[in-house]
This record gives sequence, structure tokens and C-alpha cells, in this order.
Amino acid sequence: MSFKLICGPSGSGKSTYIQQNIIKRSIDDPGRKYLLIVPDQFNMQTQMSMIRNHPDHAFSNIEVLSFSRLSHRILEETGGEVPVLDDTGKSLILRRLSGSVRPQMSVLGARLDRYGFIHEVKSAVSEFMQYGISPEDLHEMCARIDGRGALKAKMSDLEIIYRAFTDYKAGHYVTKEETLELVRSSLHKSKLVRDAFIAFDGFTGFTPIQERVIQELMGICDSVWFAFTTEDGADPHKELKSDDMFHLSWRSVDRIGRLADEANVPEEEPVILRAGTVPFDGKTDVKFDGKSDGKAGPVRKSADLIHLERSLFRFPTRPYSGEAGHIRIYKASGMSEEIVDTFQRIRELISERHYRYRDIAIVVGDMEAYADEISRTAAELDMPVYMDYSKSILMSPFIEAIVSSYDVLKTDYSCESIIRHMRTGYGPLSMEETDELENFLLATGIRGRNAYSHTWTMRDRDDAELSEAALSIRKERFDRLNAIREKVNAHFISLHNTEETIGSYSRAVYSFISGAGMYGRLMKQAAQFREEGDHVRALQYEQMYEHVCALLDQIVELCGDEEVSADDYFHILEAGLSEIRLGTIPGESDRIMVGDIIRTRLEAVKILFLLGVSDDSIPGNVSGGGLISDLDREYLSEMDGVELAPTPREQMFTQRLYLYMNMTKPSDGLIISYPMTDTGGKAKQPSYLISTLCKLFPSLTPVPSARTHMVDESVAPADRTRVSYTCADMMREYYGGRLNGDEQSRLKAICDEMENSSDAGLLDKISDMSTVHYKHTPLTREIASALYGSIIRTSVSRLERFAGCAYAHFLNYGLRLRTRSEYSFENADLGVVYHKALEEFSVKVNDEGLTWAGLSEAEADRWVDEILERLINTYGDTILTSSSRNAALASRIRRIVKRSVDTIRYQVTRGGFVPRYFERAFSEERKAQTPDGKPFGYKVSGKIDRIDICESEEAHYLRIVDYKSGSRDFDISALFHGLMMQLAVYLDQALKITDDTKPAGMLYFRISDPVIEASADISGESALAAVRKEMKMSGIVEASPKVTGLMDSELAPGVSSDIVPVGYKADNTLTKASKAYSGENIRTILDFAEYKMDELTGSIMFGDISVRPACMKGSAYTPCTYCDYASVCHIASGIPGYEGIQYGKEEPQDVINAMKSALHRNEDDTSPE
Repeated sequence: MSFKLICGPSGSGKSTYIQQNIIKRSIDDPGRKYLLIVPDQFNMQTQMSMIRNHPDHAFSNIEVLSFSRLSHRILEETGGEVPVLDDTGKSLILRRLSGSVRPQMSVLGARLDRYGFIHEVKSAVSEFMQYGISPEDLHEMCARIDGRGALKAKMSDLEIIYRAFTDYKAGHYVTKEETLELVRSSLHKSKLVRDAFIAFDGFTGFTPIQERVIQELMGICDSVWFAFTTEDGADPHKELKSDDMFHLSWRSVDRIGRLADEANVPEEEPVILRAGTVPFDGKTDVKFDGKSDGKAGPVRKSADLIHLERSLFRFPTRPYSGEAGHIRIYKASGMSEEIVDTFQRIRELISERHYRYRDIAIVVGDMEAYADEISRTAAELDMPVYMDYSKSILMSPFIEAIVSSYDVLKTDYSCESIIRHMRTGYGPLSMEETDELENFLLATGIRGRNAYSHTWTMRDRDDAELSEAALSIRKERFDRLNAIREKVNAHFISLHNTEETIGSYSRAVYSFISGAGMYGRLMKQAAQFREEGDHVRALQYEQMYEHVCALLDQIVELCGDEEVSADDYFHILEAGLSEIRLGTIPGESDRIMVGDIIRTRLEAVKILFLLGVSDDSIPGNVSGGGLISDLDREYLSEMDGVELAPTPREQMFTQRLYLYMNMTKPSDGLIISYPMTDTGGKAKQPSYLISTLCKLFPSLTPVPSARTHMVDESVAPADRTRVSYTCADMMREYYGGRLNGDEQSRLKAICDEMENSSDAGLLDKISDMSTVHYKHTPLTREIASALYGSIIRTSVSRLERFAGCAYAHFLNYGLRLRTRSEYSFENADLGVVYHKALEEFSVKVNDEGLTWAGLSEAEADRWVDEILERLINTYGDTILTSSSRNAALASRIRRIVKRSVDTIRYQVTRGGFVPRYFERAFSEERKAQTPDGKPFGYKVSGKIDRIDICESEEAHYLRIVDYKSGSRDFDISALFHGLMMQLAVYLDQALKITDDTKPAGMLYFRISDPVIEASADISGESALAAVRKEMKMSGIVEASPKVTGLMDSELAPGVSSDIVPVGYKADNTLTKASKAYSGENIRTILDFAEYKMDELTGSIMFGDISVRPACMKGSAYTPCTYCDYASVCHIASGIPGYEGIQYGKEEPQDVINAMKSALHRNEDDTSPE
């Protein structure tokens, strides 16, 4: 019995030395067993290496095992096997126990039901078991905690649930961590290990429970060897500081020595390997010439790679004096470009330098972020890869279908849950049926299982406005919707009416997934992935159904008869699903190994690509996370006899060791890259490793990834198109002198590659794209007529929208593109309710024969309540009572309408104008000309909110009032450009439909209940006066004192009105802030509004669809601010020719003069010759 250390730097041939010695010994002494123990992920490639290097390429007395396989073999042989709980089983039991232990837990109990928290508890329990900490040890640890109340309470809670867990499984199950303790106690009965030769290779350290097994093996086996990575030529027994890169190896050597001393096992002379030579069997030095003969072992490296191995992470830094010709650093714009660039370089290595795929490896800093993109890109480029990565299935569509099915039940068939489930592709509906159902549910607000049990019908009140053809189309639609409804109802029926036991729920879930044919869909998708060359994902999909069924079996076995609520059951199920991870085995020997820094163990490779070297990955977040914080872990690690998982500081130094082991593996080249932005376009910083390498190799500088590789025909057309647009954008920036030096170099490299691509005309096409200029091309008269009709039926608001943006008008009124209608109460609905309420109130005043002045406040409030009660209960299929939010909104509507009614009463009482007409409709047929002089007719219609009349002795005056739920003020400059014509057109139409009236004003009344700033001791009357002043109407009025006095009877010198926008100075002249115009100027405004309507309608008929949004300078909003068509329009693309138009704000009299000039020109243009 003895043990031996095999030590040396990375690449010195430790694995080769052990494997060749095992092979030689197995041949010389075939009666002995030879076991090579390696990490799980290193198992298969080690077996392949042993078979490749054995003279017979086969053996019967050598086994390559991992700790888990060794455990299985020992327990299988000695009869000590018991059911083993994996992580899923542990999570299930902990979830089941959480209800009973929650009352006893002072800190963690309230968090047990949170998503992912059981996983954290499971991780803590696993860590305790892995490091040999029993509930009793934990109890003692809690007793030793001093001055840290929160930590003590947390550890006490963990002890409670840990003890409950160990008691529950006692005599029935063991965990993966505990199997090693069973193995240790069974080793003396095993013939497999007695007098065997055992070697441990590929480990950087061992957990305490693994060390106990090793100690037992030392006393049973003939010889036990250990391989550790150490400094070149260093004594492995020499103590190293904790910040030394090889401290972890020294600590492992020290612990092995202590275990051997306790077991009285002597140490053989250690083998100290030097970089570049391998002493075979301790006698002969075997030198390697670097020829590619396929054998494992070190090869001769270039001087820069040797310097890297000898100097990386050593201090002080020793800069390399030569050129680092075998090391490269590239910076890519993003992860996708970085990955594509990597595979293109690999393609060049394969085709031009005759490497094999197996000579190349990819290691990434963050496998979670990179795995899917690498797998997808490799499949697109037909590159064979092996992903050394176990992927969680929780986010797969199949699992999402299972999890979302419970959301359907939990939310009582809400639209969101139904559509979420159907979008997985595992429901009974096609994507087209799902779209139709979603549109219908959003528009109607239908929800509830009961709604899916009854036929959906059309609403009668909609039918009267529809033609027979339209009714037929609607009937066909509802027939389709009812067929969809029946499918949905049948799909979920197996999940209902189950008993409240875990077993019953599990059987219902199995019935649900099998009845929906999900297995067949998984196999179909797997076949599709295999056809596309994505064998990794194909294998994962083939395994998924079996794993889920096994989980359901495990749930029933562990907790089948327990009574739980549906909510608790699906928490248990989701906890189990979150633990399932799918790994794969290499499908072929000649493939690119893809792995991460910590997990992956590489054989000798020639070229290594290290991707994702950004500071969020290396060092990344080395925090242990979980329930035991980093500070708590540091505190507990200082206790005698307490050992837990490494602290963040220890993890950082461990990561350095793994980086060193990976980066020094390649014999021919090391290529490092990092993305400069994340997937959202946010800047990322390079890792400290980049600056470390640049200091170590002064000639080394990160260079831009000067490739697009999208010109290659093997790349997906969508990606080639995307990069073509990117290249065109870069050219455009280059012509504008806006590219820096690096960007210019990258653009030149892209253009060079495109010139040499198989698509000879691609560069010319992209060059044309870069010089593209937007040029407006109008529709033909025929197309415009087909879209809008030979006689346009329009409204003023539509014409204002056209003036704001002709292209948005074309999409809305020409192509009739619409946003999806939703069952919700929006600002537009608010305006409708306000208008309707005020209309009904005003009509009631007239019908009752009352005056606004004679109506009491109490009577007005009662009327408002009656009107709104009816409106709220009938508006939009009772949408205002469909939720607590909308119910609160209904209360707000009552308050605002009452405030508005009170203010209108006050304004009417103070003046001579009386509201006469409400929601008065008008329609006028007009004749006009297109810009090229062709005549056409159109019809403008609208509805005037309120028309007030004042019948004085001199004349009958008229003013119109337009209700607005938002802030609005009249701007004569905006009217000039067609952006604010409504008041003027409405006043002009009101004058036409009333007899012998003169225009007195056009005003906006804002429906609101404003909040004012005031001191705490303000009186009620003062507060009311301030509110009424805040609600003063805006717009313009006729400037004569007679008219202004009729607007507000209290106007006088030195007084400003709180009703209309008029005020007088002490000398009885109008204040500057007054919005008052002479009667002549008002007439000019009205005439110009008519002219502008004709002009804009003519432009519509002329086919104007230009992308030129117009707004006033300084305006907070533009037509683009809330435009529904932002995703259609390219105005934000930076292409020349796309530009908005901003109009300056002119003095009112200057605008009036411009209006007069335009009207005179129009008269000249239209007068007969």
C-alpha cells in the first residue's frame, strides 16, 4: 500500500504519464485491476484516449470511472444499493416538508413558497451533505455563532428543515452525496478495489466525503496515484500562499498527505514533470516532436505559448520581448458576430491549414449565455460540435406548455394564460387560430371556464349597421371562433375534477400531455432539428418526454397520497422540472469541443478559442449567492472544524487556475475574443484577463473582428440581409465622415471579403443601398380614388392628421391598417364618456325647461349620478365594472363630470350666452381642385360639442365650445399649416346652420377636476375660485367690448376674466395675454380654414403619401410621438430624404396677413379667365 503524486505544469504530460503507466502495468501484471478515476465530464474522452494508446486497442482489466460510476459499481457488487435521491427528489421532499416546518422557522419560513426558494434550500442541504455536515453539526455551529443574530436565526431555520429532511428519508432513500459514505463503508467487501491500482486524474481538489473514500482506498489498494497541476519544477509539498495560483493544488496535496498519515500509508517518491518531456515509468525521458500522429501527450510549442504557460498569473509580470504570433485577441461588436467570426476562422483552419475538428476547442466565459447561439450557428454552418453543457429544460416550449396549463386554471381561463399556452405550439390550435382567438379575447374581454362552455354569439346591436354580406362574413368568423372554443375547452378538460392528492394531480398531468399528443410533437421537432444538423437539440428533445414522465413517477412515489392544493402541487411539479438538466454524449469523434472554463477538461488540443472574455463573465459574479451570503461564508469558514464550499475570494483564485489550465492546453494557437456590447446594445467592458495578456505580451493588441462572413452562401439569408444593411449603414456613415479608424478598418475588411465572395454583385448592391435617398413618389389618381373613393368623405380631424403626416394618413385611411382592439378603457373612451355625459345633462336641462342658472348644485349632482350610472353600466359591455381599477376610474369620472358641470353652470351664469345645441352634427359637400388643377368633390362631416347663443338687442351672437379631456390651446400658426383647423371649421359650420348670427368666439373647455397649490388655511370660496380660474376656457373671442362683456359680465378695466381668455388693463385696453380678434380677422380665419380643407383634400386626391411629419417648433410632441405606424415608417433610419417639417410660431397679425395673401392667390387661381 502506497500513494504517489504526479505533479507538473499544464501540458507537461501528467495524464499521458499515468495512462501509459497503467497500460504498461496492465500488460505486465494482467491479473490486477487498474482503475482510473476522472471527473464525469472527462470520462468518455479518457476512455477513448486509453483505447487509442493501448497496443491492442482493447483491454479487460482497466476501467475508467468517475466517482459516481465507482459508487454504482461498488454498491452493485456489495449489495448496498438503495434508492438514490437526485436533485429533483430532494426538491420534491423539501417542498413537501415545507408546510410542516414553516411554523417552526423564524426567518426563512415565510419565503418557502417563493419561486426558486426551494432550489436554494436544496442547494444548502446538498452543500451540508457534500461537506459531511450533519444536522447535529449544524446545531453545534449555530451555538458557536456570536454577535450575528440574523445569521444564527437563518442557520437555525436551515437546521430545522435539514433535520426534517434527513428524518424523512432515513431508511428509505439516500442522496447522491451520501452514496459515497455507503461506498466507504462497503469498500472492504469489494473485490473490485482490493489490491487494485488506482489513479486520480483531472481533479483540482476533493470534498471531505470524497476524501474519506480516498483514505479508505489507500488502506485497501496496492497503490493510489494522484495528478495535480503545479508550478514547473516546484516541490508539491512546499506551502503556498492563498493568493498563489497553485494554492488549491498544494492544499489538495497537503490533505492527501494528512489522510495517508492517518491511515499509515507511505508516500512514494513524487514524479515532478517538466514542460515538454515525459519521464516514462520514472526511467526514460520521451521527447515529442510535435508531429500529428494522433497520440495523446505534450507537443513542442512556440516560444510565446511557452512564455504564456510559464508567466500567466505570476508576479511580477515578465513581458515577452518577441512577437506573440500564436496568440490573438479580437473584439467583436456583439456575441453573434463573435461566434460567427470564430466559426469562420475554424473553417479556414480546416480548409486551408488541414486541421481536424477534434484539434480545435471552444471555451466560453458564460456557457448559459453562449450555448444556444453557438449550437444554432454551428448547425447553420454545418460544423460538428459537442456541447459539454447540461441544459435546463424549464424554458423549453414543452415544459412551458405544462407550466402554463396551470396558469389557465389558476387565472380562470384568462386571455393571457390561454394565449401563453397556445403559443408554445403544444396546444390544439394552429398559429393562425391562436392569432384569431387572441384578437377576439382582447377585443371582448371574455374569460372564465364557463364562457368556453357556451356558444359565442354576435351582439344584436352591431347587426343593424351591417350589410348582408358583412353579416355573412361575421357569421363565418363566429363559426370559426366557436370551433376554436370547443378545441380549447376539450384540451384542458382532463385537468379538471381531480382529487386533491399529489397522485391524482400527477395522473391528470400525464393524461393532459398524452391526450394532447405532446410526445408526437416532440419527436417531430427532434426530427426537424436533426434534419437541420442540430443533433444536440434533437437529442435533448428526444429525451425530454421520458424525463418528465420519470419525474411524475417520482412525485407519485415520494408523495403520492399526500393531500395538497392545486397551487401547492404545481409548485412541487415546477420545482422538479427546474432540476431536470439534459446532457448529451459526443455523436462523432471528429468534432469541436465546446465547454466552459470550470467544468470542461480538454485533452491536448492544437487551437483553442476562448470566447466571451468580458468582465461580467471573467471573473463574473463569483459570489456564492444562495442562502449563505459571502460574508456569512467567510465568518463560518474561520470556525475550527467547519468547512463549506469555497468563499468568493477562493473561487476567484480557483478560476485563475482553471483559466491557466485551459489557456495553456493548445499547442499551436490561442485565440481570445470578447463582445463590446450585450444583446440589448449596452456596452460591455473587457475582462481583466485582456489587460493581463497585453502586459505579458506588449506586442499584443485587441483588434476589431474585421469580418462579416455573411456573404458566404452557407449563412442563413436573413443574417446575410441583416449584415448587408449594417454594411450599408457603415458606408453611409463613412461618406459622412463619421467613422473612426477602427470602424474604417472594419469596413475595408468587409468590402474586401465581399469583393472575393461568390456573389460578385453584392458589394455593388450594398454600395447602392448606402447611397439611397428617400424620394417622395405620389400615388396615381386612379389608385388614390380606389383607396379613398371618388368622393372623399372626411372629417376635420382626419385632415389635421393628414397635415401632420401624409404617410400615416395613407396607412390609416388608405390601407386601413389598425392596431388590435382591446377590451380596455383608454383615454379615448374617457373622452367619449365625458362627451356623452355632458350632452345628456345639457339636453335634460333644456327638456326640463330649466336654465343653467336656475339649477341647484344638489339637483345637478343628482342628475350627473343618474346619467353616469346608466352610462357606466352599459358602456363597452360594462367594461367600467369589469375590474377594481376600472371601478375606481368610474368614481373619478363622476367627480370630474360634477366639477365640469358646476364650472359650466358658473360660466353660463356669468355671461349672456346660453347653451342651445349639443353634439350638433353637420355635413357639407364641397368642390375643390387637386394641385394639378383637376376638380373633385368631397364631403366633410363632424359634430359640434356645444353651440351657445346670445340674443342681444344689437345682434344674435354665436360661440362654439369644444370639449377636451386634455390640455389644448388655440394656435393660429398651427391652423395656418392645417394642424389645428377644428374650431374654425366648426364655428363656420355653426354659423351656416343658424340664422342671422355673428361669430363671437371659438373655445375649448377642458373637462377636468384640477388640483391647485394653496396654503393650508385657504378658504373654501377662495379654493373654488382658484379651481374655476384654472378651468377657464381657451381659444379666441371677438375683440369688441360688447362681445367680451357678453362672455363675462364682470369684465371691467383692470380685470381679467376667469371664464374666457380676455383681460383689460386699467386704461380699458386688452392685455397682451388676451386672445381677442376683430370680427374681420375672425372671418379671415374661417375663410382660410375652408381654403385649407380644400387644399389638404386636394393633396389626398393627388396621392400625397410623403413621409414628412409636421409640427410646431418647440412642441413637446410630434406626429411621431404616439404614432401607431412607427414600425412601418423608416424616418428614424437616418436615410437622407426622410425629414420632418417644423413650423415656427409667428405673430398672430403676420399669420392673418399670410392667410389673406393665400386667399387672394386662391381667388386669382380659381377665377375664370
